[in-house]
Amino acid sequence: MNQIIQQPLVLVADDDQEFREELIPKSLGRLNARVLTAKDTLEACIVAAEHDAHSEDPLDLIILDMHMPLHEGATKPADEAGIEFLRSNQLTECPVVVYTAYGSFRNCVRAVQAGAAAYVPKKLQEAYRGPEGGIDDLVEVCRELLTKTAPNQTHLPADGHWLDKNYEWLCREHGDRWVAFVPASKAQSAGIAGTERSGVVVVSEESREGLARIIAGKLPFLHEIPHIVFVPRHG
Repeated sequence: MNQIIQQPLVLVADDDQEFREELIPKSLGRLNARVLTAKDTLEACIVAAEHDAHSEDPLDLIILDMHMPLHEGATKPADEAGIEFLRSNQLTECPVVVYTAYGSFRNCVRAVQAGAAAYVPKKLQEAYRGPEGGIDDLVEVCRELLTKTAPNQTHLPADGHWLDKNYEWLCREHGDRWVAFVPASKAQSAGIAGTERSGVVVVSEESREGLARIIAGKLPFLHEIPHIVFVPRHG
């Protein structure tokens, strides 16, 4: 894996031209990254194959839209495009960050199950995130993954199996709230209070900002801070 100071190579797969060609590449400049782009799933697969782990210039990270065309001739985006890429992406040994405007807890579960290392909604709360739609969150997740020694480790302490198994319970117990997942051992040592279930402590608040302050205050280091997602009332 390239070191971050040696200009990591990042593939941005997104059918939104502004995000693909302008917003994301400009923001990744903070990480001194080189950027390749793809506008549909097929093109993303081709670029990933050309820059697999055995190539002279392998990818270090993939930023993937969840909802985009399967190929250039497709007339509209496909709901399963991002999931299909994750399932078929056997040619690279780098983490994939799902970055999507179709953010939901169910999509987060599906993305993690399919192999995503992190899941970042493009828009959480417009007033909080501003016009760039979560770009700062994306950059920080990318920074973390590019400096990990084990890049395939999921960003969520609760893995896809745990989330899927406990989805109905989460909707019932923490519906209409923002939640964070912290391993029980880490929560105990950090003094984080929440609902413990199957080795994971679930912390919830009505606002993302309030939850972020609680978690960041207890876990000050970026690599220890879990993802924060919104749980709907009904599954």
